[in-house]
Amino acid sequence: MSKRKSKATQQLRQFQRVKKELSAKLTQLDDDLYNLLQSHQFYQQAVIALVEENTEPEYWVIEALTTQRWLRQSGEQLINRLNQAGQQLNH
Repeated sequence: MSKRKSKATQQLRQFQRVKKELSAKLTQLDDDLYNLLQSHQFYQQAVIALVEENTEPEYWVIEALTTQRWLRQSGEQLINRLNQAGQQLNH
């Protein structure tokens, strides 16, 4: 009986540890996704404002492209991290 109880206790502890780790990862993903969405909204509003002002594009187009690349890469990284967390849940 004691072997069975200790094995169950060990499995419960392992489950609780994995659950805690996944919860922390999902919380971080949620925070990162919120920040990314806020950055994207700011970027979109900034580009619209620049276009409306008829500003010469050569002054801001490089920064706009750099920001767009960062937003895309950040989104791809978040999707990969989310997929990894989902795979961990399935194992």
